Amino acid sequence: MEVLSWKLPSYITQSDGHYYGQMFAMEDCLFRSINHLDFVVFNDLDEYIVPLQYVNISSTLLSIQKENITVIAFRVQNLSYYEARDKLHGQ
Repeated sequence: MEVLSWKLPSYITQSDGHYYGQMFAMEDCLFRSINHLDFVVFNDLDEYIVPLQYVNISSTLLSIQKENITVIAFRVQNLSYYEARDKLHGQ
C-alpha cells in the first residue's frame, strides 16, 4: 500500500469535503492505475460483490477479459439482507 498526500482544491468547502474528497480520491486512484492495472474496483468495506455465475469477482472479471469483451464499467445491483431474505422465501 502506498499513502499519497494531496489536498482538495481550495473551492471545496469543509462541508462538501466528504463527498467531493471521495470523488477526487477515486478519480486520482483511477488515473494513477489506468496504464498498469487491468481492473480497478471501488467498493465500500461494508458491502460485498457476490457473483451469481462464478466463484468470485476475480473469476468473473477474468472470464470477461478472456472473452475479449470491451467493458469500461460495471453496475452492480444493490440488495439488502432483508430484500434477499424475502426473495429467497417468496415474500
